Amino acid sequence: MRDKLLEALGKIYFWIQSVRVDRGFTSPIIHIWRNSLLYCGPIIDWRYEGLIEGLLNLYVSSNDGKWLDMAIEYSKDIINALTPTGHLYMSSFEYSSFSGGTPHEFAAAKALLKLCKVLINEKLALWKNIYDAALLIINRMLTLYTGNATKNLIDDPHIVYNKCATAAEVLFLYSDILKAQGKSTKSKSMLNIAKSIVDTIVKVQRDDGAIPQGTFDFNIYPLYVARCINALIEAYKRFSDKVYLMSIRKTLEFLKHSFVPGYGFYQVIFHNGKKSLNPIWIAGMGDILRVFLKVTELGVSSYNDIIDEGMNVILSKQTPLGSIWTAYGFAKPGYNRKYYGVPDMRDIMPCIGWIDKTFSFITQIVLQNDLAISFKDIMTMVHEAKNEIYITQCLFKGRAHKYVETAEEIKIIDEKTKSIIYHWRKKSHWAKAKF
Repeated sequence: MRDKLLEALGKIYFWIQSVRVDRGFTSPIIHIWRNSLLYCGPIIDWRYEGLIEGLLNLYVSSNDGKWLDMAIEYSKDIINALTPTGHLYMSSFEYSSFSGGTPHEFAAAKALLKLCKVLINEKLALWKNIYDAALLIINRMLTLYTGNATKNLIDDPHIVYNKCATAAEVLFLYSDILKAQGKSTKSKSMLNIAKSIVDTIVKVQRDDGAIPQGTFDFNIYPLYVARCINALIEAYKRFSDKVYLMSIRKTLEFLKHSFVPGYGFYQVIFHNGKKSLNPIWIAGMGDILRVFLKVTELGVSSYNDIIDEGMNVILSKQTPLGSIWTAYGFAKPGYNRKYYGVPDMRDIMPCIGWIDKTFSFITQIVLQNDLAISFKDIMTMVHEAKNEIYITQCLFKGRAHKYVETAEEIKIIDEKTKSIIYHWRKKSHWAKAKF
């Protein structure tokens, strides 16, 4: 197992570093809502949640200080993007240039606080600067809190449950640190706010375990249902309330039945019962698989069959350069059966904001199985990836094209005219396109 994980992580690390620039990571962004294919510059979003948590997993499992140093380096991207009001510049993922992205700013604060807890444990004074940065984001969140926890903790006129769950995770971590500082009253206050958010999510959960997207969208997106489980896990750890454990079990069973073996998880189950399988998430599937791993800490039976099958799907779509397909099935969105055709260019296009989720998932396996992987181990795989090239067929607007990726660039070439219709030089903030 270790060799398989080491190879995957080594390639992912190489790809992540190939898009690393001052103050962030470059990458196109693909989503079901919209894409950002032209602007590929740094965005301070939920990518840091997976990246920093993954690095901390590697540090804790190996005690290699290089991983902790890297987590500290990445945290500086978030700190440098902070505004005086507690927002982050460029934090809206597929809407790139806007600040106030949800759950992205919460996810960044979560990453900072997780790092803080490790630094405090290691008695490193640096934790205070990182903590102060996280507090700016948290204090802005709290100014929106007026008693209706789920609605007022987000800059959105509607409730989005998975975003609120991420906010709850932040407040649980904040409460832990306050408690360690001897600030028990404030710690309990934060704990109660987080609990009220989780309780709201439990109340709206359906009998089959599904959690709707929000008050304005009753459809079910398995990816976002999985992101709610993280807050439920943290609530159960702190309160030992079997209501939370029952909710977790129900949600896991829902996700289990949303998985198509050898393929992936449904994209959406509509409120009227109809389903849409495609496009399935590939790199982003890591967020779902990770919760199946984490629940074993609570004594929940393992779902190794789903974890193993999901892992195999992800790794089958990892390129020799370390990038991982974002999705599969964009060529036939809404199609409710397995798609076997040529991938759309959006399927193949790698996105740092999805790859971080596979990175975090794989490092969780490393952590839970005590498989120490050092930075030196990873570098042996990096050297092998440098001279690779990945070429495959793809579709763009239904027409045949060729996808070409090297360590320095990505091109989409029209098979008929042989012209380059898309060209992104990695580390560049902008791509060139002839759409």
